[in-house]
Order: sequence, then structure tokens, then C-alpha cells
Amino acid sequence: MKRKLLFFIIIFLLIAPFITATAVTTLEQPLPGMPPTVSGPADYIIGLFISAISIVGLVAVTTIAFGGFVYLTSAGNKARIDYAKDVIGWAIGGLLLLLLAYLIFNTVNPDIVNLKDPTLINIPTSGVGPPTNWVPTGNTLADDAQVRTDLLTMGIPINKSACSIAGQINCTYLGGIRQTTIDGAKNLKANCGCSLIITAGTESGGVHSSGSYSHENGYKVDYALNNELNNYIENNYTYSGIRSDNAKLYKDPKGNVYARESDHWDVTYYSA
Repeated sequence: MKRKLLFFIIIFLLIAPFITATAVTTLEQPLPGMPPTVSGPADYIIGLFISAISIVGLVAVTTIAFGGFVYLTSAGNKARIDYAKDVIGWAIGGLLLLLLAYLIFNTVNPDIVNLKDPTLINIPTSGVGPPTNWVPTGNTLADDAQVRTDLLTMGIPINKSACSIAGQINCTYLGGIRQTTIDGAKNLKANCGCSLIITAGTESGGVHSSGSYSHENGYKVDYALNNELNNYIENNYTYSGIRSDNAKLYKDPKGNVYARESDHWDVTYYSA
């Protein structure tokens, strides 16, 4: 019974550093050997991980020394000799298990053993959009119809009919959208070959956040989520951090930003 208990204690101490490394928390006190100020929680976790590894190494060395002592003082007692060999074998096996665990984690997901803080970037929100009392005119309605026809020829449908007044809900408006945004949608459809449905365009009147590069100013469109589109963006574009609302951000080769929100992609086209 004592042997099994000792074995489980050693295994726990060897695996504990990896469990600790994946837990994101903030310590209130600095760790020994670390500066009083750090750049983020990842530094604390790394310090804790190193401390845990040091403790494991000390326990392993102590266990091997204990086993050696029992072996040397066994005076030919077979039971004590077998016990000493077991203890030494457990310690060495545990160190090998620690090395194997590190190699497996580093192969499957290197971020587990190479911690870093998530990158937060801000999307500009300052700027002036169309007035809140904006009402589409004949020309802008024609623009909406023209854009819809243009996109439909590329197999890009719009989920709802056009808006008639500012602030209207349950509609999607594309009048006044920039050509770079239209071309960006076409390029994405051509490259992805997947289902691409526009769910928001240039609606105004407080429907979207204002800003220089906003929906109202024609720089943005929203796409409905689907597995093919999600996989294409996440596998082909560069992950660039997390927005202030926790949406993951991806950049295409031209610098356009794709933010994955809960039910759609919020895309900002700076160039086609």
C-alpha cells in the first residue's frame, strides 16, 4: 500500500507542472527569482512552471538518494533491496515520463509549453458617419439594387431586402458601399468557393458602431458563419489577436481584417 501511495505522489508531482502551465491565473505575489513587475499573466505562469519543474527535480533526486540509501543499508535483505530498486525505478521512470509529456505537449500544441499573452488590438471607432435622420434617396436605392445584382452574379446573395429608413431593423442595405468592399467580397468568394451570404452592409442610424472604417462609411460587410467559410479564413489568413469585444481577428494578405463574432464575420476591407 505504501509503495502505491509513493508511486502516485511521484506521478502527481511530475504531471502537476503541465496542469499548472495550462491554467491562466494571476498571482498576487511575485515568484522567487522573478521581477516585481511582469508584462502579463503568462510571465507568472512560466515562473510557476519553472518552479514546479525545479521541485519535481529535487523530489526525484531525493527519491533516488533515498532508494540508494535503503539499498546500501539492506544488508542482503531481499525485500529491502527490491523496495530500493522499485523506488529508484519509479523516480527514473517519472523523469522519463516528464520528458515524454513535454515532447507530446510541444508536438500537439506548442502554445502549452510556450505561453504568451493574447494580443489585443483596437479597431478605430472615431469618425463621423451619415446623419441619424438619413433616408435613402432614389439614387442610393438604385445603388443598392445595382450592388445586389452585381454580387448575385458572383453567387453572393444578401439575406434580407433593402432598408427604407435609417435605423430600420430586419433589413440589409448596400447603397453607398465602397468598390473595394464589393471587390473584396468577390475575391473571397472566388478564392474560397464556399457559401458566402451578406448579412449587413451600410445600414445607419445607430445599427452599427460609427467610425472612419465603419459599416456606414462603406468599408464593412458581415458574412453569415458556415463551416467552409470559417475554415477557409482561419486556415488561410493570419491570426492577429483579439478585439476588445473578444472577437478573434484574422488578416488576409492585403491587410483586410476579419473579426469572428458570435454569429457572423465582421469584415473591414481597406483594399481589394
